[in-house]
Amino acid sequence: MQNLVKSYFERKTNEQLEKVSEIKTYSFFGSKKFKIISMLLIFFISIVIFLILNFEKIPLSNAFNILKEKETIKIISNLNQLIYTWNEWTNNTIISINTSKNIDYVQINSNCTITKSFLWKKEFAENFLYIFKITFKWDCKNPIINVWNKTNTTNDSIKLKSLEYSNFLNNLLDLPKETLINEKKKLDQESTKMTKKIKDLNKKECSKTSYLVYWSWTLSSQVSQTIELNYEKKLYNLKSSVIKSVLDNAEIKYKLPVPWYRFSTRKSAIPNSAKDYRKDITDGIHHGWDIFAPLNTPVVATGKWIVIRIQNWFSWQDFDKIKRWSLTEDDELLNLDILRWNQVWLKTLDWNVTIYAHLSKINPNLKIWKIINSWDYIWNIWVSWVPDKDFADFHLHFEIQLNPKNKQQNNNLDIMRWNFLWKWLDMAQILLKQQKLFNQ
Repeated sequence: MQNLVKSYFERKTNEQLEKVSEIKTYSFFGSKKFKIISMLLIFFISIVIFLILNFEKIPLSNAFNILKEKETIKIISNLNQLIYTWNEWTNNTIISINTSKNIDYVQINSNCTITKSFLWKKEFAENFLYIFKITFKWDCKNPIINVWNKTNTTNDSIKLKSLEYSNFLNNLLDLPKETLINEKKKLDQESTKMTKKIKDLNKKECSKTSYLVYWSWTLSSQVSQTIELNYEKKLYNLKSSVIKSVLDNAEIKYKLPVPWYRFSTRKSAIPNSAKDYRKDITDGIHHGWDIFAPLNTPVVATGKWIVIRIQNWFSWQDFDKIKRWSLTEDDELLNLDILRWNQVWLKTLDWNVTIYAHLSKINPNLKIWKIINSWDYIWNIWVSWVPDKDFADFHLHFEIQLNPKNKQQNNNLDIMRWNFLWKWLDMAQILLKQQKLFNQ
């Protein structure tokens, strides 16, 4: 592995230094070389003048230091721009650092929690190359890697991107099943191609010697290509395995959201029932189920889902936000959202969104984009405050919004526009289907 890393970054260094080493034949006085010499001469003369004018103010030792070359430190290459923090093969990167002096200790930190491993150090062309492996231990947004020398007089940094598992999974759950199947086939094919390329490269004889020619390293490129191919192969396999997990869970059955309390068979408590008391501010239709249980009865997740919305600390005054005149369909949906008051939305592994409403004491450990498991405690049942403040009706409102899979990055209103499960079915059909869906 160390040889692979060494060869990879020597090749990267070669690319950087070759840009500097290009020699062009121009007339001396019109060449870049003449311009550079002229600029350096002017700079040197300026320093001398400055020292003469300030001779009494500057100690002699400091005056000589000013004329010395400034120490530099720079990140010259980075293996992975996108960090998948949730996987041990893709939660790291390898950086090469170039310094103008031999530094005993290169300081590295980040805005994220990291571990760093020293891999290699080499002197070349009066410069020093350091190679480190940087591993990100937990999910972190917009990771930055900072490096500086021991005296903190010079530094450099790079900005990376990160992708959390829940975000990666959420994007997949907005794609049609056929698209995911085709994507998995492509990933598996690419992984097979990478395996063949790696085998072909390993059959070739790779030179392990390196030598300095015109300020650059000349190396065989097979080993460094193997590093990149191995990483791409692991990434293809990782994405393919996640898609497989989604496809395997496409046809799932839900757990009961309120343990030991079954769905009601009352007509007014199932989808498609009429709600005449609110038909002037909404569509007047019940979009889900009401599960009746005592006040503060715990509510749990019906499966392994992603938390995509938490609406907490709702108050009676929030009902004043309900719009009552010249309503559009979106206005009716937003009014219905207010009537749900405290609520949690979960993205399911069957692509849909489940809504839990009329809640209190939402678990403080519950966070947006957190993945929760089946039967995880989330919240308690509270009053609905519908149709009036004194209406002591204790129940969980539970509904399922069907994902049309026509775009990614849906906002809250987009999800409200989706059809609710079993819209337009009659009561007999719904009661039969809910038995199978919830294992009742």
